[in-house]
Amino acid sequence: MKDGFYIVSGSEKKVYLRSEYVRVGSRSRPLYGGNQSEFGELIGKTGCGLIAMADISLYLSGRNRLTKEEYLKYVNGFNSDNIRLRMLGGILGRKFEICSIDGRSGKLLKGYFARTGSKLTAKLIPVPMRRSERNAPLPDRRCFRIISKALAEDKPVILGVGPSKSHKLPLYSRDSADPCRFQRTNSTSNHYVTITGAVVCKNADTGRQMVLYRVSSWGKKYFIDAEELYEHITADRGIYGRIVGRVSNVLTVIREK
Repeated sequence: MKDGFYIVSGSEKKVYLRSEYVRVGSRSRPLYGGNQSEFGELIGKTGCGLIAMADISLYLSGRNRLTKEEYLKYVNGFNSDNIRLRMLGGILGRKFEICSIDGRSGKLLKGYFARTGSKLTAKLIPVPMRRSERNAPLPDRRCFRIISKALAEDKPVILGVGPSKSHKLPLYSRDSADPCRFQRTNSTSNHYVTITGAVVCKNADTGRQMVLYRVSSWGKKYFIDAEELYEHITADRGIYGRIVGRVSNVLTVIREK
């Protein structure tokens, strides 16, 4: 697991959302999307999927600048009207910390669009766990095509990063003083993030092409290396790895009906 990397200047090919993503708080130091930690215990602990869906509903409606108070009120209302977040009972809720959103993000967003009379719908797609090409810069080209197509249509994508017994997915921040430098500043597992951009670029050290996904998580802008996402998905072996990996590493993609 690397601590950071440099990319070759001018090597980037970007597919970003057309408009500025949801900003919460003061204009001088806004959050990049919502932060579940600003809420009470239930949302604070397991509300990452709720935040992703609420943020997307705001973005698609053109509301991308909110005060903290406006945002808190909106998310609580969005939850009451559309999601009704809760932890599951029994062993699933206790051992795996599964909530009522897990595995249902596509269905919940689809229901939200139907209730609001939108021409959009949503679908849950497993992130592929098999390489499409040996030694390719991108582990799975189909996954990249799905994400890039959605972003080109100005639709964010929710990425469900599944739990793992042995691996954490690194999250990188871009250096504001040197845009070619990316430093690992966080990591995650068992978490939802929102993809707002995709970048194809060249690694300055290896000369190899790489793919980065720009994401919103905990109110911050991070980048995920597609190769390391594949490593995370396939880190756990055996029945546990196959079942949990297949069910929990998912994309929620928004499409026209």
